[in-house]
Amino acid sequence: MDPTLVAKLLAAAVRFTELPAVTIDYLPPIIAMSGEQITKEICPDKPSSCQTLIALFEPAKRRILYRNTLNMKQPKDQSFVLHEIVHVLQFAQQGTEIFASCQATMASEGQAYRAQDRYLGESGEEYRVGGMFRFIRCEDSANPAVPFGR
Repeated sequence: MDPTLVAKLLAAAVRFTELPAVTIDYLPPIIAMSGEQITKEICPDKPSSCQTLIALFEPAKRRILYRNTLNMKQPKDQSFVLHEIVHVLQFAQQGTEIFASCQATMASEGQAYRAQDRYLGESGEEYRVGGMFRFIRCEDSANPAVPFGR
């Protein structure tokens, strides 16, 4: 991926989340793959789980994967990589705590979706992400997930 674009997305992720910046050297590789390759690597036992997967940060392998059908000249498509860069920043600060519970995962995703939407808005895009996310709740009703819109 173009280093100038990566720097732009990193700067936007930091600005929109106020998470501490990491250096570009620290960022994991950002790799384009076909949907078939992503399914084979990420969801080999449940291929249907990867059908809607556009991009992901894989902490164990320290990499970001995204579908090679994305056009990285388009802000809408760039926003999916920005979302994953937010997860990299979260992971750099909190480690596996971002996945420690349903509530932590939901908070992590909410922050990434908000940053992605801010990027889209700033880029003049009307497209928004995470609409269904605001309706997802953790099973533990005593500790409901942080809604997307907060």
